[in-house]
Amino acid sequence: MKIVILDAATLGDASLDALQALGEVVSYEMTAPEQVPERLEEADIVLTNKVVLEEAALAAARKLQLICVTATGYNNIDIEGARRHNKAVCNVAGYSTEGVLSHTFALAFRLLYGRKFSHYDAYAKKEWSSSPLFTNLEIPFHDLSGLSWGVIGMGAIGQQVIRTAKTFGCTVAYYSTSGKNNGHPFRCMTLDYILANSDIVSIHA
Repeated sequence: MKIVILDAATLGDASLDALQALGEVVSYEMTAPEQVPERLEEADIVLTNKVVLEEAALAAARKLQLICVTATGYNNIDIEGARRHNKAVCNVAGYSTEGVLSHTFALAFRLLYGRKFSHYDAYAKKEWSSSPLFTNLEIPFHDLSGLSWGVIGMGAIGQQVIRTAKTFGCTVAYYSTSGKNNGHPFRCMTLDYILANSDIVSIHA
């Protein structure tokens, strides 16, 4: 079995031992669009993250049986074309949920508190000890608690963001971009409502 990795540079220092136990592994750091047909030609399995696989290339790859997308999103694969030519496609569903959740709240805190942290850090180091009041109210703080948080997209990440926002005391509402994820115990609102009434909007679609 020949396993071809089209963009190994996106995998970091991930070990390929498990793949090598399954067959011959050919790994390319990057693959340009014009290189795709040739690199698929002898592959039984292909791994890709960002490389686009269009139907013409899939049709010509007669040995190819399986396309593994090393990410959650697979919009770089012509899914209908793969189906027409009997190529199975799989992705890594859910691998980044906790990472994206952490990043989402890091961005929220950065927006709410970013400049304030540096301002008050400098004040505490230079002026706090000599202050007669030990107080500085030059830049007001706003807590997450009590803010309205709108989530666009209700996959696993959107749902986790809502749960976490609620633990911070936010009022939450969501809009399902597909229209298929409306059966949740949270407020489902229109996109216009979310955009007009949310202090924070995060998009997970």
